[in-house]
Amino acid sequence: MILKRLKGNLAEKLRSKFHNHPLLLTCQSVFHHFMAEMNQFDYTSEDLFVEAADVIDTIFEEPEYATKYIEELWDNVKIKLKKNVSITPPQDDLNIVCAVLFYVVATTFRLHWQKYYNTEIVNMLEGIVRKKGQFKDVNEQREVIDNLCIHTESLETWINEYEDSEEWLSDEIETCLASFQNKPQEKISGVLDTELAREIFAKCIKKGWMYETESGYQWEGIPNCRGKIAQLAYICGKIYGFKYSEREGKNIGKEFPDAELCKLFNRESIGKQLVQVYQATNKQKWRTVIDQLFE
Repeated sequence: MILKRLKGNLAEKLRSKFHNHPLLLTCQSVFHHFMAEMNQFDYTSEDLFVEAADVIDTIFEEPEYATKYIEELWDNVKIKLKKNVSITPPQDDLNIVCAVLFYVVATTFRLHWQKYYNTEIVNMLEGIVRKKGQFKDVNEQREVIDNLCIHTESLETWINEYEDSEEWLSDEIETCLASFQNKPQEKISGVLDTELAREIFAKCIKKGWMYETESGYQWEGIPNCRGKIAQLAYICGKIYGFKYSEREGKNIGKEFPDAELCKLFNRESIGKQLVQVYQATNKQKWRTVIDQLFE
């Protein structure tokens, strides 16, 4: 699974922020055992941590929903996994990921002092793994995961104090990611550094259309729309005052910073793509979506 929010250096930032968190340490131990050879999609221990936190928060926040609709909770996790991958993996692999995820959550709740959580919730989580997971020997895999959880003492302390904490872990994770995702001004400078550029790039990052890299940005584009580089060119044109004249067949607006943008996005000929956008016979449908960013 590729969580778009964890692309680039975001996984590293998350790992740095929560490096001593017992749930992340548990996910790292489990991940290296089960996921390392699953090359169909780039799943990471940080992905496992994010999804485990989300399921734990859902159970604490809506225990009746989790108990009554555990299959729906399982299916929702699978939908999120499929939604964020570049190549859809086999169903068996998705079920294995879900099974490992739910086992990590079950192992965590087994350490809770309240019987409702350490018995009913754990039985519910392990029950759905038996029903939908792809493990041949469920009990054996549970034992493996239990043995992998070498941070049991700190995990037990955390889960028993967590319910009374002021902020859900999933919200804390989102806050951490947002603090890095919403700083495009750190990547742009010189002629590219304008108030409008910072505003629009931040919106694109929030929508998942682009993300930070070590040297600049990676453009992902609007989901389910063709012409991703054309989209990037069009956005940059609107940001930096490009105005195409059909009569003259060229830009009559501000000088377009093509070289700087190509370097920032590691692309070639963004300016050429921009001209082609306006020369197209029919107006691209995605232009309306992009125009709304500027309203």
